[in-house]
Amino acid sequence: MIRGIGVDIVSVARIEVAMRRNGFLERILTPDELDLDLVPMRVASRWACKEAIYKALGGGIKWQDLSIVNDTIRAPMIIWHRDISDFGPVKIHITLSHERENAVAVAVVESLE
Repeated sequence: MIRGIGVDIVSVARIEVAMRRNGFLERILTPDELDLDLVPMRVASRWACKEAIYKALGGGIKWQDLSIVNDTIRAPMIIWHRDISDFGPVKIHITLSHERENAVAVAVVESLE
């Protein structure tokens, strides 16, 4: 059963400007994500994805609680850096997309009960 849906869209230009500020990347990205090729589109899509997951869960997570990385077929996947059992038994489905001006992400929280 679907328990929550979240979507977020962000301006790539806005993230590009923010990337110039000291500490911005370290605040929103985990060490796993900091190892990626940090072009503005990639950072923007991770921002949007973390926001979409936050919305789908109804809050309760922080930037450093999860990494958004790619699996072996380059599909986005979540690596959790905290125990999420307080959200109950859930599976979270994510998708990212971007074009020149915007990045968007959708998260769907599926209850496993």
